[in-house]
Amino acid sequence: MSIILGLIAAIAWGFHDLCVRYVSQATGIFASLITVLAIGSILVLPISVYAWDTIPTNQSLLLGVLAGLLFGFAGIAHYKAFSIGPVRLVAPVIAAYPVFSIGLAVWQGTPVSILQWMAVMMIVAGVGYVAASGDKESVQEPPQKAIFWSILAAVGFALTFAVGQAASQQGGELALLFPTRI
Repeated sequence: MSIILGLIAAIAWGFHDLCVRYVSQATGIFASLITVLAIGSILVLPISVYAWDTIPTNQSLLLGVLAGLLFGFAGIAHYKAFSIGPVRLVAPVIAAYPVFSIGLAVWQGTPVSILQWMAVMMIVAGVGYVAASGDKESVQEPPQKAIFWSILAAVGFALTFAVGQAASQQGGELALLFPTRI
């Protein structure tokens, strides 16, 4: 089930990335990111309030806030990469964040199944295929800058999910949705 949900999330995120490419150029990085985060916060607030009867520990709350800060950092890098680089270059690099996530899991001693590796490779290959078959837009700045911001985004997302999972393992994961998002 987690692989299916992960693939659905990857498809949704891919659609989001295509939208970000065009929106971030027209409205700017911070305006776009603030709008996405504000709408997301409004959507998760009722769930978080409802679940607050399972009060998170101080450690899980701190980890949740850290995950939120990492997500903000990753989001800025994500939007910056899409604002300066073509989708065919930026999307596959950012979509490689599951490789970093799996690497973190291996580093922490968590066993990783062949099915998980296959799912990660399918996601990266799928995003790469979609990005490569897209528009052949020109590079506005040196590609190294776009790749740099893309790698920062990928590492930031991988760290976000690792810290967020550590927070949710402490308990109160639904209650943490809003504090993490804010």
